[in-house]
Amino acid sequence: MGSVKAMIDYAKSRWHVPEYVMGGGRIGKEASYNSATDDCSSFQYKCLKKGGFIPETMWNGSTEDLFRLAREGKYLKEISYDEVREGDIFIKGVEGGSGGEYGHTGIFLRKGEIIHCNAGLNWTVTTNNENEGYWYYLDDSYYPVRYFRPIGAIEESKPKKKNTPSTKWHKVKDEDWHGLTTTVCNIRAYPSTDAPIVAQYGAWENIYYDSVYEENGCRWISYIGNDSGKRRYVAYRYTSGDTTPWILF
Repeated sequence: MGSVKAMIDYAKSRWHVPEYVMGGGRIGKEASYNSATDDCSSFQYKCLKKGGFIPETMWNGSTEDLFRLAREGKYLKEISYDEVREGDIFIKGVEGGSGGEYGHTGIFLRKGEIIHCNAGLNWTVTTNNENEGYWYYLDDSYYPVRYFRPIGAIEESKPKKKNTPSTKWHKVKDEDWHGLTTTVCNIRAYPSTDAPIVAQYGAWENIYYDSVYEENGCRWISYIGNDSGKRRYVAYRYTSGDTTPWILF
């Protein structure tokens, strides 16, 4: 039985570590877990090995090799996007033609956030969420995106605070100020990514707030809604990993 936690822990330990090099992460010392280079699929293979889902002796293959593993039905099984959860993977590209720049792959930290080794502006291992690039990588307008679960992956129990509007949230400070959004931001009923989305701000809109909270792995600004009269929350950065804010102050 594989461990999603072990796979994710390794993936996070590689955040901003290897340089993205197409074809990297495969030969000699570059095939090791501490390599200086990786590409999307060699990183994916190493993560699957760390989780115990594929043999240590397996070649760090390509997206085409990942498709092959799914066809064989021994290591990966295909799922729908609706089923996606932590530890599942995506493969972008046409099976049979996904080699090189025509394919990509990564791991879901949750539905709405991925970790992957990628080129573009990053050229390393990064995380991307709904507010920063997630839908760009999962866009299937030009190339199909398919979803898979490592066989043997189970949801590992985690202590979790029950999220309700009446929960006493951790307030960092009171602060009367404003921020400028750089992308679409969800307005939520309480400071959790599980909370209902009640509205959205578009990019380059001002948000006036009166307090700051820290919950659910995010920093949040908060205010009383003019129309609802209820307290609302907007996440503006993560508290670990990539902490780059998507709201400017």
